[in-house]
Amino acid sequence: MILTKKYIISLLIILILSLGLTFFPLIGVLGFDYAVISAFILSFLSVFISAEIINDLYSRPSANINTSDVLTKLVLINLSLLLVNFLVGFISSIVRKDCNLELGLGFYILIPIITVIFSTSLGVFTGTVFKRRGFIIGSLAIFFIILYSLWGLYNQTHIFFYNAILGYFPGSVYDKNVSITSSLVIYRFVILLWALLIFTG
Repeated sequence: MILTKKYIISLLIILILSLGLTFFPLIGVLGFDYAVISAFILSFLSVFISAEIINDLYSRPSANINTSDVLTKLVLINLSLLLVNFLVGFISSIVRKDCNLELGLGFYILIPIITVIFSTSLGVFTGTVFKRRGFIIGSLAIFFIILYSLWGLYNQTHIFFYNAILGYFPGSVYDKNVSITSSLVIYRFVILLWALLIFTG
């Protein structure tokens, strides 16, 4: 399962895009912006990996499938994509002598890691229910989740939003020194619980 073509392609995509981010001054180090962009990219990759592998496994009628073993492997595969992305951002921060690594690590744990767990569970669900269309349905769900928050930002009076995929958007004009608040921690914990609920459902 590890050395499938789909996994290798996903690994190359996240490596190339992560390296590409390092060429930009504000988003190329481990911090809030890097975490949000990484979460967006990784959400699609983890849905793709999860939906495709689940579909491949369940399309073999003679296969003896241990569901918990498959889910564990899927989480580990998607976390390996996270690790590559994290290492690129971490090394970039070291090279650029970014002094706020602790805050960057906190954002990375709260945003991309929880997003990947959530989108992995989404991919498992759509891959199981919609079979070959699992990735498409999962991707549409991700777009809907993001667009719903953007629509609320446009249509209502608030200037920020929390989101299951992007984590948190502080508004179109914000101080680059975004802090981790208790409300963000609670919100992401709720998203993690939703992911675990989908896994066990």
